[in-house]
Amino acid sequence: MQIISVQTGRARDVTSGRTTIHTGIDKQPVPSITVQHEGVEGDDIVATQHHGGPGQAVYAYARSDYEVFEAQLDTELPNGAFGENVTVDRWPHDPIRVGDRFDVEGVVLEVSAPRIPCVTFAARMGELVGPDAARGWVKRFTAERRPGWYLRVIAPGRLEAGQRLTATPAPSANLTGLQMWDLHHAPSPDPAMIRRALDSPIDDRSRAFWTPATT
Repeated sequence: MQIISVQTGRARDVTSGRTTIHTGIDKQPVPSITVQHEGVEGDDIVATQHHGGPGQAVYAYARSDYEVFEAQLDTELPNGAFGENVTVDRWPHDPIRVGDRFDVEGVVLEVSAPRIPCVTFAARMGELVGPDAARGWVKRFTAERRPGWYLRVIAPGRLEAGQRLTATPAPSANLTGLQMWDLHHAPSPDPAMIRRALDSPIDDRSRAFWTPATT
């Protein structure tokens, strides 16, 4: 598993069709990034009620997953197209589990949640590939089950292209990332799965959302 690109974004208006959203989703490659517990230095997060913070400090996506969408859309998607801070060549194992840790020369990142697609993501894709090609993007992305992963920062530091990541798997009792993904999308979430999620090191927003279901 290797980092092939790192990105940050400055807030700007993203327009697709009649939709305009002020967002930091437009990430562009930079030589290196500094990751802190609260997030990536110099990376704008606009919708702070939904994104960013210690539980979602870094977003990572894999080039191998991009290739699936490139084939579907018949177009090239640049690193950072999905708004990720870190693009890796591939994931080190399957399944990815909440609590998996990635060590990058002493920088330690921990999987905390899958990325849930939203209207901002759809507008970004409309800008990249055109509104017609991106129509139904949230539904397409959800169906494909390749969400990429939010990471909390256990040990901060600098990341750049070319660095290799060493993975330490989480305990098998922890929820997998896709089980957490399914829990987010379930019309009637299984209480046993919610309890299992709360026993895993999930992000704070998910924990706050699901905690009332157990009280």
